[in-house]
Amino acid sequence: MFRYGVVQDCLQKRNFEFSVGNLYGIIGEFGEGGAALSCGITGNTEFYEGKIYIDGIEKDIGELVDISWYIGNDLYKYRINSLFCNRIRINKKTIKEQIEYGVRCQLIDKDFLTIQKMFNISSERIERNINYVGFERWKASAAIGYANGKRIFCYPWMNSSDIEYLREQLSQTVNVLIDEGCVVIFPITKEENIKKLSDKNCMIYL
Repeated sequence: MFRYGVVQDCLQKRNFEFSVGNLYGIIGEFGEGGAALSCGITGNTEFYEGKIYIDGIEKDIGELVDISWYIGNDLYKYRINSLFCNRIRINKKTIKEQIEYGVRCQLIDKDFLTIQKMFNISSERIERNINYVGFERWKASAAIGYANGKRIFCYPWMNSSDIEYLREQLSQTVNVLIDEGCVVIFPITKEENIKKLSDKNCMIYL
C-alpha cells in the first residue's frame, strides 16, 4: 500500500504484474492511486504494506527502488540511496555529468554520446542542470535514470492536455525505454492517451 501527496492518493488491496518491454497505462482519476503507485515504486513516498516479487523472488521495497526511477528526478532528487547526497537540494551538476556518472561506474553498457542520441537531447541543453531545460526535463530525467542502470520508469500523473502537448517527446522517450527492455508505468485518466504513445501498451484500471 502506498500513500502520496497533500491531496491523499492511496492505493491498497490491489495486485499488479508488470513485464519488461511494455508501457503500462494506470487508468484512473487523480486520487484513485495511480500517482501513489508511481511514487511508491520509486521510493518517493512511504511504503506501508504488501509483498513485492521480481522474477518470482520476494524482494523488499529497497531492492525495488534500486532499479526504479521517477521521471522528473535527477540523481540529487533520488530519495533512497541517493548517489550524490542524502537530502534533496538544488545542485549544480549538469545532465551530462549525471549521465557520465553512470557510464563511468559501468552501470550501463553504452557511452555518453550514444545515450545522448538515444534520448535526443541537444548539445546545448545537456550542458545545463535539469532544472533549466523546461519540458525537456522529462526526457533528460529518463536519460539520467537509464544511464544509471534503472529498469523501471514511472511517470508522474499527467492530465490529457499535458500529454497531448508533449506527445512527440513522450512517445520517443517511452519507446526508447521499451526497446531497451524496460518497464514504463504511466498514471493517466484516458487510455487513448497511452495508445498514442506506444503500440506496446497494456491498461490497468483502478
